[in-house]
Amino acid sequence: MTSTRTDPIVVAGAGHVGLIAAIALTKSGHNVVNLGAMPGGSDKRTTALMMPAIRFLKQIGLWEDIEPHAAPMTTLRILDGTRRLVRSPSVTFEASEIGESAFGYNIPNTQLTSVLCSAMKQSTAQQIAASVS
Repeated sequence: MTSTRTDPIVVAGAGHVGLIAAIALTKSGHNVVNLGAMPGGSDKRTTALMMPAIRFLKQIGLWEDIEPHAAPMTTLRILDGTRRLVRSPSVTFEASEIGESAFGYNIPNTQLTSVLCSAMKQSTAQQIAASVS
């Protein structure tokens, strides 16, 4: 006997991770309900995403809209931020040392939010935002 499950998958939260999860699940054919208010576009911070996250965004078809706004992270520097008398020396790594063009990408949150909100609106996911009284 074959059954089809139609119960929705509930994704709690409409931040970047919640939106990406809801979008990915709908693209996989799942019935999705996303709980949370869609974020606004006034966040002046940035988000650094490493290559596994970039590969996932490519897989679900979001990266091509994000990439024009992204800056590659080609160098990583590790610093000892302690106040010890003897500190570890800083170490710098280049992505090219491991055959990569970048370790990941840094993206302005306003741009990332805009792409994710647009993709969410185009998806089949149901969006439910709690009202504030």
